[in-house]
Amino acid sequence: MNTAAALKIDSNNERIGSTLTHKATSFHQPQILVVEDDVTFEPFWQAIVERADRNAKVFWATSELEAEDMIAKAFETGQGFDLVITDIFLSGARTGIDLWSKFTKALHGKIIITSAIEYEKFMQYFDKSDARPLFLQKPLIPHECVGAIYNSLHEGL
Repeated sequence: MNTAAALKIDSNNERIGSTLTHKATSFHQPQILVVEDDVTFEPFWQAIVERADRNAKVFWATSELEAEDMIAKAFETGQGFDLVITDIFLSGARTGIDLWSKFTKALHGKIIITSAIEYEKFMQYFDKSDARPLFLQKPLIPHECVGAIYNSLHEGL
């Protein structure tokens, strides 16, 4: 598979040439990567993802470097992630914003960033001309998280 290929639709209305998205089939198990260094959030995200899509599979990373490695392996295997949810501040020197900056095009913008910082502070990380990821402020509100995940997984279908 050419990892630089653009998303195309073949004659059977299936996605081809996409690096991190799956072929559209009658049964699709969305792959969601959660990047959060506070592992106490794992049961929360498991429950939220299940409510958004009961078929989704959740993967977990605690640092930007670990997430970067998992995404790179997804490129190699063609399995991919349909969505990445990341906190801004992670273990290690790099942040969720670094992850977004590196992979937003490959993931077709399907990245949600969470943090306890105020929205105005979050916006300071981006130039006015930059595309911005979806932001969910902590404390997280479950129905907002479910809606954000559901919409991210199903937009453009």
